[in-house]
Amino acid sequence: MGLDAVTAPPLTERRSQALAGAEQCLICAAGSGPAGLLSPLYPSMKDHEYGIERASGYFRCDDCGFVMQVPRVPAAEIPALYPDDYQSYSRPKKSLFGAMKRMLVSRDARTAIELAGNNAPRILEIGCGNGALLERILAINPKASVCGIDIKDLGLAANPDIEFHLGQLEDVDLADASFDLIYCSNLIEHVADPVGFLLRIKTLLRPNGKAMIITPNHLSLDRYVFGRRWGGYHFPRHLTLFDHRNVKTAMALSGFDVERIAGSYAWWAISVGNCLFSQSARRKRGMMFAGISLLFLPFDLLANLLRPHGSMTIVAKRPS
Repeated sequence: MGLDAVTAPPLTERRSQALAGAEQCLICAAGSGPAGLLSPLYPSMKDHEYGIERASGYFRCDDCGFVMQVPRVPAAEIPALYPDDYQSYSRPKKSLFGAMKRMLVSRDARTAIELAGNNAPRILEIGCGNGALLERILAINPKASVCGIDIKDLGLAANPDIEFHLGQLEDVDLADASFDLIYCSNLIEHVADPVGFLLRIKTLLRPNGKAMIITPNHLSLDRYVFGRRWGGYHFPRHLTLFDHRNVKTAMALSGFDVERIAGSYAWWAISVGNCLFSQSARRKRGMMFAGISLLFLPFDLLANLLRPHGSMTIVAKRPS
């Protein structure tokens, strides 16, 4: 599908077929251009981080470059891909890596408050994990109202300051047009229907409300270095992967006005770990992890002067 072919209605017969399991690009199926056939990229993959077994791999759209896991993972089977010791379930420890993670959380909390655009914003985080971002938002702006959704309750249901919903976005009953900002970090690549996910986000936003979405960029330069061991794949939990070009199409098909797409840090440390260790995510992320990340930071900054690279942040607005 051409990147400007974004005038089709959000649900078409061929999109329904793609969602039902046809080996067809989910972005192209939602548009009005060619069907978007898939070609093998890495048809057989291995979980280098946790050792979860799944007989599938990655295929790439011949037209727009969108990457999908084939065979597709049914939504009901997604929770089983996350072990109890999944990294995002734990809070940052007192270490250099923990300090870096807390710094990123604080940065994103301030950006979310700024984008929400009023003194008492209502903010939703999808995939809120341990709630660190929502807690930081409240610490910065006690007038904010925060809500979180996750497939696992890590104690947030008992927190009176956070409205917590257990489940996936499509399972949760929330009022339309009720949020000033919706935030999801490294989450959209985990959902079975990313276009449907974006459409649902749009309905939950108030007019002129904004979405802040962070996701790996499949055109990140480190992917070409590490191939199938690239940390951005996070197989089998990453069901799809965008790049900085086709994500614009997906956002437009979902009715958003994209304000900016920016790159950030890349996946060097996780990728190196995938090359060196079996079940690499179960190892402590200490000095080596932090050192590799800091070593490549100047390269990441320079690369992002040319184009989005690494983890990309998309800021988009629901039109009034």
